[in-house]
Amino acid sequence: MSIQEIKRHFTTAADEYSSRSSSGLWSMLRSREAAAVSTLLRIPANAKALDLGCGSGYYTELLLQKGAKNVTAVDFVPNMTDNLPTEHVTRICDDVTKMQLDEKFDVIVAAGVMEFLPSPEMFLSNARRHAKETTSMVLLVPLKNIFGTVYRMYHLRHGFNVNLFTPQTLRQAASDSGWQVEEERKAGLFSLIVRITAK
Repeated sequence: MSIQEIKRHFTTAADEYSSRSSSGLWSMLRSREAAAVSTLLRIPANAKALDLGCGSGYYTELLLQKGAKNVTAVDFVPNMTDNLPTEHVTRICDDVTKMQLDEKFDVIVAAGVMEFLPSPEMFLSNARRHAKETTSMVLLVPLKNIFGTVYRMYHLRHGFNVNLFTPQTLRQAASDSGWQVEEERKAGLFSLIVRITAK
């Protein structure tokens, strides 16, 4: 997996990313995914939330709408965060597998980031270091099925591969990284949404 190719692709796509994802087929898929993510979110009062791989802020806004007091939004493409809300949001440009923030969070969302990482386990372990003992994290990943394979082929055109997951491989990766799966749902043709909790 070429991190430089991934970064180049999303740097180029950043300016139109938000508008493109809110129309057509992508919008329909995203709406289903967001509904499942919203159902699995557990946001305590006055929660500090962490959005990992935040992109243009789709789930940052959802976290705020669902009652998070503030959101720390992290992405490794600087101009991807240009459209993030400014109120109650802290923007950070960093590698989600290596970042070292000075606080722990009540709730974490990682939607559409794990497929682009060389080591999902490294990512999950680093997220665990930023979690309290009561923290839950909601993950959105592409399933390893025929539709997931089409998604992989789409990104191969951009010069990089993506990870696909089964419920079993995701459970194992979570367990190995200090998490346990609480609930999982499928949304659309190839999306798996899972809530994991610190253990």
